[in-house]
Formats: sequence, C-alpha cells, structure tokens
Amino acid sequence: MANFPASLWARLNPVNLLRQAQGVVKTFPGTVGVAVLLALHLTGMIYEWEWLQSFWAKPELGENTEAWLGEAARWSLYLALGLPLYVAAEFGAKRLPWGKLNRSAAYEIAMGIHAALVIVAPGRDEIFTGAFLFWFFPTVLFTHLLVALVPFVFRKDRPQAFWFTNQALFLGFAQSAVFSFILYAGIAGILGALNALFDISLDEKVFLTVLAWVAIPVQTFIFLANAPDPYRSEESWPEPPRVLWNLLRFIVWPLMAIYAAILLAYGVKIVLEGTLPRGVVTGLVGAFGSVGYLVVSLSRAYQPARSWSTWFQRILAVLLILLWVALGQRIADYGFTELRVLGFYLGLFLTVVTVYFLVRPNAGIRVVPAVLALLALSITVGPFKASSWAFRSQYARFERIATANGFVKDGKILAAPKGADTSAVNEFLETASYLAQYHTPALKGTPLEVIDVQDREVQEWQARSEMETALEDLGYEQISATPGEAEVEMPLQYQWESQQTALDATPYSRVQHYEAFNLWEENRAFAETGALWRTDFATTGPKGNQTVNVQFPVPDWMKRQGWKLARGFKERTGKEPVILPTSRPDVFFVLTDIKVSCPSTQPDANSPIELDRLEGYLVQMKK
Repeated sequence: MANFPASLWARLNPVNLLRQAQGVVKTFPGTVGVAVLLALHLTGMIYEWEWLQSFWAKPELGENTEAWLGEAARWSLYLALGLPLYVAAEFGAKRLPWGKLNRSAAYEIAMGIHAALVIVAPGRDEIFTGAFLFWFFPTVLFTHLLVALVPFVFRKDRPQAFWFTNQALFLGFAQSAVFSFILYAGIAGILGALNALFDISLDEKVFLTVLAWVAIPVQTFIFLANAPDPYRSEESWPEPPRVLWNLLRFIVWPLMAIYAAILLAYGVKIVLEGTLPRGVVTGLVGAFGSVGYLVVSLSRAYQPARSWSTWFQRILAVLLILLWVALGQRIADYGFTELRVLGFYLGLFLTVVTVYFLVRPNAGIRVVPAVLALLALSITVGPFKASSWAFRSQYARFERIATANGFVKDGKILAAPKGADTSAVNEFLETASYLAQYHTPALKGTPLEVIDVQDREVQEWQARSEMETALEDLGYEQISATPGEAEVEMPLQYQWESQQTALDATPYSRVQHYEAFNLWEENRAFAETGALWRTDFATTGPKGNQTVNVQFPVPDWMKRQGWKLARGFKERTGKEPVILPTSRPDVFFVLTDIKVSCPSTQPDANSPIELDRLEGYLVQMKK
C-alpha cells in the first residue's frame, strides 16, 4: 500500500500517458487515423455542419436533412470497417516477404479490401433496410476475424501464440469497453452537475459528441495500448485470469448446462409426441452453439476445461439434429429467406466445427475463427450471399405457384381466377409481398413489376404495401391467417379512430376510455367465468364515488351480435358504436373496435384465431 500513490502517479503521469499515445500512433497509424476521422465525421453530423451537409446532399434527393444524414451515416459505417482492417494490416505486415516494404504493402492490401467491401455493399437507398443489415454485420464479423487470423496464416508455430493473442484481444476489448463506459459516465455526470448547480446550459449535442469521442478514439487508444504481440511464442500455457476463470466456472458453465438440459428435454418431448420441432429451435440451438464455442476458444487451453469442451461438443452434436430438422422443414415449406440463409450458415459452421473436434479432440482452436470468417464472407459476397440466395429461392417459389395455378400468363399477372385454391392465393400473396419488401430493384422485367421498381428510394414496408394493394386490385385477397393482424368478420366492423373521438356523454354519468391488447391470455385465464377481460371503473352511487371491478362477457357479446371468429383482412367501419352489457347492471361498454389475430409464432392455415384487441368506452348510465 505504501507504493500505491507512486504507482498511481506513474499510471496517470501526463508524460507517461503522452508517451503511450505516441507509441499507439506510431504502431497503429491507420487505425488511429480512422478512429479520429470517424469521430470528427460524427461530430459534424451531430452539429449539422453546413459544409458536411453540402458535401453529402444529393441534388436528385433534395438537400434535406434526411437525405444527407442517410448518406453520411452510410459512409460512417463504411469508415468504421477500417478500424479492425488496419489492425489486421499491422499484425500481418511481418508475414509478407518484401522486407522494408512489408508495412506499406500490408496497408495497401487492407485499403484494397476496404474499397472492395464498400463496392459490393448495398446501394445508398438501402442504408436503413434489411439488405444493408444482412451485409453489414457479417462484414463486421469478417473484418474482426481477420485480426485474429492474419498473423497466423501458414504459420507452423506453437499453438500457444494463437491462443494467447486472441484471448488477450478479447479481454482487451472487454476492458476498453468497460473503461470507456466508466469514463463517459463520469464526464456526463460532471457536465450534468455543472448544468444543475451553475445553470450552464448544455444541450444533448454536447453529450452525444462526448459519447462519439469516448466510444471511438478513446476506446480505440485504450484497446491498442494493451494489444498483444501476435509473434510472441509462449513457452508454456499461461495461467487463466482469475476473473475469467471464475466467470466460466460459476456462471457461464452452469447456465449453459441448464440451457442444454431444456433443449434436450424439448427434443425428448417432440420425439415422444411424434411432432416436428418449432422454427424457433434454430435460433436457440444456434445461440447455444455460438456462445459455447466462444467459451471453448477462451478456455480450451486450460486442462480443467478440456472435459467441459468435450461434453459441450457431444451435446451440441445431438442438438444440431433438432436445428437441421427445424430449419429444413421451414425451407422445404417456404424456401430460403435472408434469415434462413443466416440460419443455414450458422448451422453449417456449428456442424463443421463440431465434427472436426469430435474427430480430432486434441486439435487447436484455429479452425473456429477460420471457418467462421469463410462463412461470414460467403454471406456478404459471391453467388451464395444471403440476399442473392434468398431472392433466387423466393422468386422460384413465386414462379412455381403462379405457373401451377394460372396466376401469370405471357409475363403478366392475371386477375385472380374464380375458385382459386385458398392456400395457393395466400402463398402467392406472401411471396410477392416479401419480394417487393426486400428485393424491389430485382423485380424489374418480371411479372411482379406491377409497382415502381426503378429510380426509387427503397422503403421496405412502403414497397410491400404497394404490392399488396396492386394484387388486391387484381382480386388477390388474403383469406388465411398470417403473422399479421386479422379483423373479426361481422355484419359491421366498428373501427375506432382516435382517443379524441367525440362521444355524446349526455346519457352517461361517467365515461372512461378503455383499450386492451393480447386478450387471448386473459381469455384462457378467465374462461371459467365467461369474462374475457376485467378492469376497475370509478362509478357514482348513493354512497358516493366507488371503484368497482367490471368484467366483459365478450363471448356473450359475440353470440348476441352474431359475430364469428374468422380469417380476413378487410376493414368494415360501422356508423354507430355498439353498446354492450357488462357484469355491472348500470355499467355498459361502448365498443368502438374489436380485432382478432393469430397468437402462434409460426402460423399456418390451421392455426387458431383468437380475440386480440378491444377498445371503446366504459360508461355508467344516468339514473
């Protein structure tokens, strides 16, 4: 403790900090430059610098805030890809054969990869669409994996170097994130105190700017200052960091064991019942496998963790059967979408790595990031990237349905034939709507060019809505359950427009607006009482104001009005609301809206339709 002040001063000494910063800049100039440039760019976006607006604004889009901000945000994300790329360049420079030219050559290769990734990226109008996200996140994963792999390409070194370097990188990133969070929280607290105590006006832009600089350049400096030397070859395996080791032993492993037990129990359940696994199983098994291999990569070097790794891989091999059955069934029924392509690649990664380790139990962990990097790159570029694969699959599905049912002739969509198969119409509509939502530009020259697919800003849900409207005009109407919301089919559908809807309160002594969602849960809970929902209502009476419990006997209402739960999307608006009785003789419900939906997460033609939404006014009649 006597040396603590000296040790603290040595760490916080401005001269030492400056030397550390100079060392980071000298060692990683490309990454530091990108980090500072990115923070400056974000600052300009926050404060809306005029020169930045004029630089990014496009005349054809109109120089408005939304247009230039979208373009600026896109290039900010492109720039961020350089952060890991130029670290990988620095790490990999020693692997090149050109001596003094190695470093400049490594940076030229990194800049070439950076430019190539930007060139193959989705267009500027897709910045906030699914197409961009399905490209960006796998690309981020690929660039970060390059940092782990590049120094060890074709390197027949002891495995200690690879394992030690990547564990240090992971822990260094976690440490830099925690330190940066604490630093930002402290600065924000100081600024907040100045604002509260000295009336110094600080708007949110100041806090956003501080966040940008702390989260990017400062965190980058902290990370790079502690970056390991990938060419250091350990003579023996280092002891595990105590914090990491305790985290694995007492938290991560027990939680994963419980998670695995649940998945295995579900597998036994469906085998005994003779049913197929639900679609959500793909994501659950994928998450279990991904977290598991992260833990394996961090701990496999430690002898006590070897047995855990072996058991994890054996259990995962069984669970992968569930994953492939669940995913395969959805692909067979509905074809590939971007999410199913991601699920396929994730399942392929887990399967390849698991089989590899089961066959070679003592193999090194280098195969984990290598296979993952290859698959991440496949998702973003080439013929099997997620967007291209999904489009080919869904368009083939569209053509198959259209041809088999006579919906298309001579490259044009015909009016819906009378007596068309219900399931075929629904599948036709869903496939066409999906293609419009995610692949609008690719529809040019196809029968689905019934909407504007060229020279347009891609707005996913707008394109989907336009396609649904165009097909509805041709007589194709959704008449089966979907994950969307269906209306109750009744003689009159009462549609409430807003909470400010005028209600003649003359006949009533009390009026209270009421709205309820997810009614199927309460429908099951109160089935024995015949009430679908219940709430408190303030009433007036001989004893003054009272709060009473009111139950809504909705099944009785349905029977009174002759309403039936059915599938259908058309809205019907009634001129007058319906006044219905409740469990209180003097309290009535003025119904303005009632809807149904399919509560199933994987709806199909046989999924049940249940009451979902109830809206209107609770009223007490005057005596």
